[in-house]
Amino acid sequence: MPGTSVMKPVSVSVKGKDENRHTMKRRKAAATAAAVTQVQLTAHAIVSEAREHLDNASRLPVSRTGELASSLHVVRSADGLLANVRTLLDYGAYLEFGTRKMPAYPWLGPAARKHLAGFKARIRLAIRHSLQGHSR
Repeated sequence: MPGTSVMKPVSVSVKGKDENRHTMKRRKAAATAAAVTQVQLTAHAIVSEAREHLDNASRLPVSRTGELASSLHVVRSADGLLANVRTLLDYGAYLEFGTRKMPAYPWLGPAARKHLAGFKARIRLAIRHSLQGHSR
């Protein structure tokens, strides 16, 4: 028919798409591994600092048997991007927050604040370094 145009199909091909996909997966894995490492290092630094605080605190109203310090442990999420420092001993919370009859003797909070300060910057830097190392 005169005046009617017919569009021909256009085909676009991207060279190296599989290689690019593989590179992106590698970079994501490297960045995740860097983040997991920073989370774990920070959690263990908090545990060490809290243990040191407990060991050196002469003002604590409980006998220093070392039981609370040795009960500290890190619980990680399945992907490793979340870590909690915990104790199952009730008196850890009593010391940290106090009770009606006893003032608070913070030992975990100060350790966490010390090691979480700058955490975002450290994790950002670790991820950046991991990505630069995989940019080749």
